[in-house]
Order: sequence, then structure tokens, then C-alpha cells
Amino acid sequence: MKTGKITFEISYAQGVLPEVFPEPRAKMTRAEKAAAKAAAKAAAEQEAVAGENAPAAMPEATQELTALAEIKPSKLEGSCCMKCCSF
Repeated sequence: MKTGKITFEISYAQGVLPEVFPEPRAKMTRAEKAAAKAAAKAAAEQEAVAGENAPAAMPEATQELTALAEIKPSKLEGSCCMKCCSF
């Protein structure tokens, strides 16, 4: 009996799909998401306050770095009209 439905058969190569699929994630309602977000925000604020009250660490000594570059003139410089070759 034909129902008019179109069906497809999909075949995957061996090893493409995992042997065991992970458990589906638990669905959360909007209220649960909002509560979890508020709890995370409160925890972050507490850590920030705790960080402000902590003794200041000694700043690390900065290291100054100096580099020397030698720039040699090009062999073409000044060989013609001085417009196209001058840098």
C-alpha cells in the first residue's frame, strides 16, 4: 500500500558515528535558566568582591628590551630617475 510519503535510507561508513551516543541534555524551563544565570552572576560578583579585598600582589618587574636593526641601502637606489627607486 502506498501512502505517498517519501522515505530515505541513509547509510554511514563504519566508524563515522559513535558506538554509544551521549545522554540527551536535560531540558530547562526559562525560570530554571534564569535562576541558574542569577546564581552564576552572584557567584561572580562574590569572587570580584573577594578579589578586591585581597592584598595587592607585588607588580612583576618589567623587562626592557632593545633591538638594533641595520638598514642597508638598496643597490637600485639612485640608479635611475630617483623617483621610482628612492625609498
